[in-house]
Amino acid sequence: MEQWIELQDIDSGSVASLELAGPVTDLHGNVLVAAGARLTPALLVSLQRRGITRVLVHGPDADAPDDEAVRARIQKLFRKGAGSVASSELKLRMLAYRTRGAA
Repeated sequence: MEQWIELQDIDSGSVASLELAGPVTDLHGNVLVAAGARLTPALLVSLQRRGITRVLVHGPDADAPDDEAVRARIQKLFRKGAGSVASSELKLRMLAYRTRGAA
């Protein structure tokens, strides 16, 4: 699902999870940022300086599992490796990857 979002409404904590669903263009049609790019705090500042007020981003996927379901699944997968340093490290990395760093 795609949605328009105002740049002023984006907080710095969630900016990295936003991916552009369409290109960002200026008044002359020049592409400033290609579709598929991830937003960064520096990019937000740059776009605002150029007068861009909103961007089209991919919204939350209705079929995607929520973070709690992902955490529960990973906990179950790693339940037997609780004492292993390697298993613990892999579990942490899986959580970070699957929850996009919100682990």
